[in-house]
Amino acid sequence: MKKFLSIEQLLIGSITPFLFVFFPQITFAGTQSDQEGITNYLERANYFSVKDKDSSLFYLQKCIDIYSDPELTINSEILFNIGNLYHNNGIYDKSLEYFLKAALCAEKMGDKEMLVHSNNWAGYIYSQLGETEHAIETLMQNLKYAEQEEISEYLSEINLMLGFSYRDFGDNKNAMKYFESAMNS
Repeated sequence: MKKFLSIEQLLIGSITPFLFVFFPQITFAGTQSDQEGITNYLERANYFSVKDKDSSLFYLQKCIDIYSDPELTINSEILFNIGNLYHNNGIYDKSLEYFLKAALCAEKMGDKEMLVHSNNWAGYIYSQLGETEHAIETLMQNLKYAEQEEISEYLSEINLMLGFSYRDFGDNKNAMKYFESAMNS
């Protein structure tokens, strides 16, 4: 029997290969070899996330081992990518943890776009964990913030995630409203 992918799997899965295109400059305080090591492990974890979950998690752990060094300050893009790799491996609680860390780091750095992007994915993960009401609340706050700060590049993504969350909540009227808003953003 052929297994079909849901729309979420198609949309979310299609983003994975492009993560390092969006965030090519990964920098943080630490030695050059630390930076190269964490980037290398993230790339390997990303490569294996589609093919071999165990290898992906092995390289992800190597990355986290470097991250755990208290002398290093990692930027939000690395934390976001770690969250995404956990998401790709179906480990949603750890994924949420790293998306929230990325949002906190982005807020401290004044990176409003990454703050919105990280909070959007945190909202989506809340929905994946069955916390649909929390997901909707998080995403609505994120939408309001993105509109106030005029961060238009993520409005479509936020509306799409709101549509999925309302659909999961059983509110098809609002789901359609946000799916239409996503198409028009």
